[in-house]
Amino acid sequence: HKQASKGKPANGFLYSPLQVKIIATSIGKLTEPLHRTMLRLELFKIFGLLRNDDARWIHPASVQLEHGGRALIGMCTKSKGSERTAGRLLNGMPFRIPLIASLNETGWWKGYLTDLHLLGIDPNDDHSVPLHWAAVKHGLKPGVATVSACMSHLRAALRVAGLAAAAEQEAAHRSTCSGLAPTTR
Repeated sequence: HKQASKGKPANGFLYSPLQVKIIATSIGKLTEPLHRTMLRLELFKIFGLLRNDDARWIHPASVQLEHGGRALIGMCTKSKGSERTAGRLLNGMPFRIPLIASLNETGWWKGYLTDLHLLGIDPNDDHSVPLHWAAVKHGLKPGVATVSACMSHLRAALRVAGLAAAAEQEAAHRSTCSGLAPTTR
């Protein structure tokens, strides 16, 4: 039984352009690999139009610079998009992230695989967010973060980046996606 579309997408959590710039510049300044990873994935979600759950399932080795260094490409191993088109999409759902010129000086995308390695995630794993990230200190695999653990990691990273208000708004909203707020001129 199909329902008629209401014509408007569900509201998502929106960052201001300034908040996006703070996220990008914070990545190079933070000391914890989990915080850097969560902020990178938040930018992946914003610019790659990914859902929260899609970002959890990014295949690390699939993320590469393409188009003369102007974009990142990658693959989500699990996604509602790939479930709905299971007969047409093999190996997951591809995504493309344009590298915005005004954020290029931050190099926010650099160090992604290195940070995942520090968190105990292998490039060939099918996920990018650890559940128990401290497990690697004990020689154990960290496991895959649940959606709630992923959001908890993200809120902690936003707070450390100086975006406590955004972390609280994000927590209150419980959105399935993030985005960039429209600007008014």
